[in-house]
Amino acid sequence: MSKPVGDGLDAHHLPANSATNIAKGKGPATQMLPEDHRNTSSWGNSKEAKAYRQQVKQLMDDKQGRKALLIKLSKTTKYCYFFNNKYFFT
Repeated sequence: MSKPVGDGLDAHHLPANSATNIAKGKGPATQMLPEDHRNTSSWGNSKEAKAYRQQVKQLMDDKQGRKALLIKLSKTTKYCYFFNNKYFFT
C-alpha cells in the first residue's frame, strides 16, 4: 500500500513486511494514525513485537498464510474498539 505523501497516516501491513516474501507495497495493508499504529502487536522493535512477527513469519513459511492473515486481522480488528471505531475493515 502506498500512501499519498503528507497524508499523516501509516500503512499497517497485514502481515508485516518482515514476515512475508510479498513484495513491499503489494501485500494487504490498512492506513492508521501513527499513534495508533505504534500500539499494534507488530509495530516496533520490542521483544514482544519481534516475537509476534516471528510467529506470523513461521506460519507464512509453513504455507499457512491464510491462518497468519486471519490471526493478524483478528488482532487488528480488535483495535477498532480500542481506537474508538476509527478503522473499518471490509
